[in-house]
This record gives sequence, structure tokens and C-alpha cells, in this order.
Amino acid sequence: MDFELIGMKKELCSVCGKEHNVKTIEIVEHDTIKGVNIVYPALYQYCDNNDKVFANKRQEQGNFLKNIDAYRKTQGLLTSDEIIFIREKYDINQTDLCQLLGWGLKTVARYETRFVQDKAHDSILRKLDKDPEWFLSLLEASKDAISEKNYKRSHEIAENLLNEKKDVDFQKERVVRYAKSLDMNGQKEACHVVIETERLRLREMTLDDFDALKKVIGDDDNMQYYPKHFDDEKVKNWIEWNLTNYSVFGFGLWAMILKETGEMIGDCGLTMQIINGAIKPEIGYHVRKDCHKKGYAKEAGRAVRDWTFNNLCFNELYSYMDKANKPSYRTALSLGMKMVDEYIDKDGVIDRVCAIRREEWEEL
Repeated sequence: MDFELIGMKKELCSVCGKEHNVKTIEIVEHDTIKGVNIVYPALYQYCDNNDKVFANKRQEQGNFLKNIDAYRKTQGLLTSDEIIFIREKYDINQTDLCQLLGWGLKTVARYETRFVQDKAHDSILRKLDKDPEWFLSLLEASKDAISEKNYKRSHEIAENLLNEKKDVDFQKERVVRYAKSLDMNGQKEACHVVIETERLRLREMTLDDFDALKKVIGDDDNMQYYPKHFDDEKVKNWIEWNLTNYSVFGFGLWAMILKETGEMIGDCGLTMQIINGAIKPEIGYHVRKDCHKKGYAKEAGRAVRDWTFNNLCFNELYSYMDKANKPSYRTALSLGMKMVDEYIDKDGVIDRVCAIRREEWEEL
């Protein structure tokens, strides 16, 4: 039997009835749901004394959810965790959300725990995730059906989300207007040239990079300094944002490919960011967690820095990060940058700004 050891704890074993180190293991399971073959990782306990595998109640429930979530993914449906995330971002309970949507009062609870939603309900949940203004209209229409306390709490949160969305849309428009005002002198075509280093190749992303990119920005530990969770839709949006960047600016974050294996291990490139109220060219980098501390971000960042100063008209390049993000700060310093500013962003986070001027780069 092939399995991966996840952990071990000394406890009373429910199989042999003796106290010993009971292992927690992960087994890759295969199943068929509605004619669709699925694969998912399942957790079990393992008794060495009796050589038996068993699941406690918590594992049984978790394995069941992993099973149906694996099927959901093959159908392009939201997973149970993604449904919970959408509901919790408005701080609304399962019953109240059903009231808003005109569903049976246990429908959301069933989708979060054991039933697969249909595509119509899935589309409604996705719209809810994207459109706080629509949520507010539904909330207002159902005001008499939920408690005043719950109404006020969810209304305040949705209003804040709507204001943030409007601010993001406005800032995006600012950046696009800025792009149109730039005279790139025909430099947009330059981004199609692959940037190569000793160990890496940087190329434009495609939608086919979704799975590899999700392992990078979809990892909450890896993105702990970002204010939001990257679910499947946000990972796809990240790719589409960069495809737009390539079209509008002629550059963006590029897929970071490890030459030795051909796998995508992160991204690195140049994007236009609003930093402390001003639009600036920023070198960004994200590396898969198991590839940390190998110098890949530094290697790719230096290549992007050199490519930018050699091919574009910018006289200063920036990187900015959460002040608590020391690894990112060290990478910025390794690119020859210096800290030039600190400010509090709209989320109340202290951001540190680093920069390097063209004349400083020429002296490196």
C-alpha cells in the first residue's frame, strides 16, 4: 500500500485498543462519480500493530468532501471551501443567505457539507462573489426576513466591499489611461523575446499555466502577506490580468520556468502599480514555496531589471511589499534597490517601497 506519512501521535488506538504511536497517513484515492473518474488525497489513521487503515469521524467527513470537491473541479463548479469563503466574506449565516437567494433554508448548508450544486446555483454564487452591489439589493429585499442585527452587519460589510471594488476599478482605469499616454516607441514587441538566465526562462503566461500558478499564488502560506485568498477564479483572473498587461503595456509578470525540468515555479516581471498614490513601474516576484531559498527570485528579478533598463524608457524601478515581508525586502535589496518610502495602504498595512535609478544600475 502506497501512502505518505503526515504525522504521528501517541494515543489509544481504536483498532487494537492499545496506546501507541498512531500514524496519520495520506492515500491517493480513485473514484468514479456520474461516469467521471476522479482522484483525490484522503487522510486515514494507520495501526502498526494490526497493519490496518481506518478513518475517524472527522477524517470520514473530510474525505467525503474531498471526493465531491474533486468531482466539482472536473465540472468547473465551486468547491465547498469556496462556497464557505463567499458566504463568510459577507458575514452571513447559511439560513439568511438562503432567504436572500430564495432557496430552501438548508440548501447552502447542504452545498457546504455534502451535496453538489447545479450549474445555475453555482453561477448565482459566483455572481454574489463578484458583485457586492447585487448582494446589497438582495439584502434590502429580504430585510424583513432576517434579524436587524444580521442585516446591519452584512450591510456594512457589503458596503465596504462595494467601495473597495469601485476604488479598484477607478485605479485600473487610471493605469490604463497612463498606459495610453506613454510613448513606448514600439517597445511593446520586445516582451515577446524570452528572457533567459543561467537556470530560468521567463515567458508570457497562458491560461494553460493555471495549475502551476495555483501552486504558487493559491498557497495561503506562500501568499501570507497578501490581503486576500486566491481561489480558482482569482488565479484565473491573475493570468488574464497579465494577458491584458502584455497587450496594453507590452510587459507584465512572466511565467518563471525552471530550465532543468521545464516546470513553472513562479512568476516575475514588470507591472504598473499604484504606489502611495502614484503610478510606478514595479518588479514583482512570486516563487513556489518548495523552491524558496534557492535564489530564483533574485536571479529572475535581476534579469527583469536589466531587461527593463535596456529596452524601456523608465529611469527608475520599484518594488514594494508589506513591511513584515522580510524575504521580499531582502530580494529587493539584492536587485540593487534601496528603501525610499513607507506608507500605510488602504488595508491599514505598512508598505515598504524600494527603488533603483537608472544611473545607479549603470554603476553596478
